[in-house]
Amino acid sequence: MDIPELGISGDIRMQSIAPAHGPCGPAVDGETLKLNWDLYWVNAIPDSQASVNLKINGTTLAFQGSGYHDKNWAPFNFIAYLNQWYWGHGRAGSLSVVWFYHLDTANEVVASAYIAQDNKIIHSACSGVTVRPFGEGVEYPLPDNYNATIAGYEINIDAGSLGNYTFTATANRSIVDPAGYDRWIGILEGGLVGGESYSGPALWEQMGPSVVV
Repeated sequence: MDIPELGISGDIRMQSIAPAHGPCGPAVDGETLKLNWDLYWVNAIPDSQASVNLKINGTTLAFQGSGYHDKNWAPFNFIAYLNQWYWGHGRAGSLSVVWFYHLDTANEVVASAYIAQDNKIIHSACSGVTVRPFGEGVEYPLPDNYNATIAGYEINIDAGSLGNYTFTATANRSIVDPAGYDRWIGILEGGLVGGESYSGPALWEQMGPSVVV
């Protein structure tokens, strides 16, 4: 990038380590991009080895880590129909994990879960996943104007014949928190139930209830 009016130049590079997917399966011809009747989603880079090399007003900013890039969109403003959603992604050992749990104003749930390893998809489906916030005083679904402190999320994925996976996303810090929206960075820990537990970096968000736009 080269944005002289902001004093920014450099590049961000991502080398994908997990195949692309839609809400209900791998990104192949004919795969649906519809998560809900009012929301579409595609995930081009569910996980990557990322490097950042920027200069900002003459100061170098350079680091490496895990990278991610997806896109969601809608034909109109979907906020009026949204109660709350929990979305996130992370890496637990060699497992790349993405979740999306959407609750509308009629308390109907649509959800998506994705697990990949060694650049191969283990599981990708829009069923068999539950996501729940946890923390002192936290209840589900979160009521309007709740004042409990969310410490993280429990993600449980039924991968059918491949078994059940469970993960805990525990927040280190909140990085965005306007009204009705929050985003955290932290640690994702878990794996196949009955197997070893792994951990790694993660980022996730909650939209709603009571989103202000």
